[in-house]
Amino acid sequence: MVNVGDVFLVADRLLNLPPASDRKVYPDTQPRPFVVLSFLNGPDPDLPTVLGCPISSETTRWTPLCVKLSAGEAGLKRKSWIRIPALQPVAKTDVPTGKLLGRLPSDKLEIAQKRILLYLGLSAG
Repeated sequence: MVNVGDVFLVADRLLNLPPASDRKVYPDTQPRPFVVLSFLNGPDPDLPTVLGCPISSETTRWTPLCVKLSAGEAGLKRKSWIRIPALQPVAKTDVPTGKLLGRLPSDKLEIAQKRILLYLGLSAG
């Protein structure tokens, strides 16, 4: 079962991390961490997608909306950032449940959710 806050390895080619012009896309043998931020059994469990964000250890793409994760959190090997401005849908079939890295700590999940609301203009911060 997939839960909100779960971090999975997803094929990097399936994810968008603008600007694409200077982005290195990793081969399928090097999938990228992706955190699920939508409820799978929410208003319509038959939706074919989940909503979430890629996670990156690249420091040059950091924004004030990104959520910093320490090495070891959610199964990550190094310090990384949840890229909130790269919020995107991913097909449920592309979220391989066998590739679960870990789960966000509750405080980091709450921060990510608040920053999504801020990014969407639904919160004053």
